[in-house]
Amino acid sequence: KTGLSLEKFLTENLPERVRPPGELYVYGDVGLALAGYLVEVVAGIPFSEYIDQSILQPLDMSQSSFQQPLPSQLAANLAVGYRYKNGNYVKQPFTCNKSVPTTALTTTAEDMAHFMIAHLQGGRYGTQRILNDTTVKEMHRQHYTNFPNIPQAAGSTYGFFERVVNNQRIIEHGGSMSGYTNLVFLIPEQKLGFYIAYNRNSLNENLRDDLVQQFLDRYYPVQETIASPTETMTTAIPEANITQQYKQQYKQINGGYRFIRYPRKSLVKLGIVLLESGRLFTIKTNQDHTLTVFPGGSKWVEIEPLLFRYPDSNMYISFREDSQGKITAMSLSSHVHLTYEKLAWYETLVLQLGLVGFCVLIFLWGCLVWLIRPLISRKNKTLALVSRHTRLVELIIGLISVLNLCFLIGMGIAISTIDFWEFFLGIPPVMIALLYLPIVTTGLTTVVSIIGVLAWRDKNWSLIRRGYYSLSMLAAWLFIWLLNYWNLLGFKF
Repeated sequence: KTGLSLEKFLTENLPERVRPPGELYVYGDVGLALAGYLVEVVAGIPFSEYIDQSILQPLDMSQSSFQQPLPSQLAANLAVGYRYKNGNYVKQPFTCNKSVPTTALTTTAEDMAHFMIAHLQGGRYGTQRILNDTTVKEMHRQHYTNFPNIPQAAGSTYGFFERVVNNQRIIEHGGSMSGYTNLVFLIPEQKLGFYIAYNRNSLNENLRDDLVQQFLDRYYPVQETIASPTETMTTAIPEANITQQYKQQYKQINGGYRFIRYPRKSLVKLGIVLLESGRLFTIKTNQDHTLTVFPGGSKWVEIEPLLFRYPDSNMYISFREDSQGKITAMSLSSHVHLTYEKLAWYETLVLQLGLVGFCVLIFLWGCLVWLIRPLISRKNKTLALVSRHTRLVELIIGLISVLNLCFLIGMGIAISTIDFWEFFLGIPPVMIALLYLPIVTTGLTTVVSIIGVLAWRDKNWSLIRRGYYSLSMLAAWLFIWLLNYWNLLGFKF
């Protein structure tokens, strides 16, 4: 059992606000979870009970429930979820979700068909009605888009994502959890819909999208090229129309962009960013006011200030600016949730990997020195004549190097072997244990920095030894900064 009320869960886990409301679209569970809690407050009963009485029973969805854990009569029919790993399908345990309104529905394809028919019939299923026709229309219409001046750009309705494919306006919502994947797909104007569900989950598989595209290509093929609302604007803006101020702003587009959906204050930040590495872009501006987007090297043509189009398509990229004219984010027109924040120079992939590589090399050097120093000192008596402070510095630097490498190796193994969905049940114990190491090394780094100032006065310190100490301290403090940036310093979860 979850043992945690929705009110208590939200109170203890509500993330802090990152930016003002209405500034950017971010797909997440928090908003719907809060809406579900409001249902509880207004109805005076748990969310799962209200949904059962007001939606599931009227729609004859007898094999569906939001209850956690599942009622015994439904649990017996539950399909086993699987994860594909190392060439085999591994059974996944059914998980109870604390955010009940957003992830707890267990259902069947037949029951979902009843729900979809109600949406396609203005809120009515048979003789039962769960919504008024005007409410359904309000729910299905577009309420937000990143491209308000482009009619066929993707948007968001209440509860559904909206996009236009093969000249058909579709609304859909997919979901994934450990061992399961699904998708509700509707074309309201055609009174058509289907439901996809399968008992496997892979974060990066494209089965749902491929099935949707093939279905539309088969039953709603495009007979002619789709006309673009900006068809006559396919070339770059003339140089004479570009102000000096805009030229400077245009240069700001250069750089890295990261998918905007990740936790800011939790160590899960690293795991999410690694899993979403395919959504990390680098954009290069060209002299002819086109963009080159990496990976892939695709070229996009500017048709309006900060709006670019991929040639012969209805694919667009737009850039956002703050009140000072600084570029802060970009959005893609294919899906409303595809927004990416502009990375600061110190957040770029190349620099971050470079810093990690530098730290690893210095830590390896520190381990090597720690191991061979006693052997060399035995053969060279001069090297043995060093101050107590110097010996202590070398000992601590060696220990810092060993512990930091152990942390990197251990955390790398943990992230690569632990199933992503395990994080929804809490941080694995092995990762919690590893988090003690940075605390220890941060303390040791502080101590050795102080001792090093005293040892620096040792006249026997050669340039090599001074360089070794300086590089070791630089790597140690850089590593602490990296750990803090990725929320790995302390117990941030």
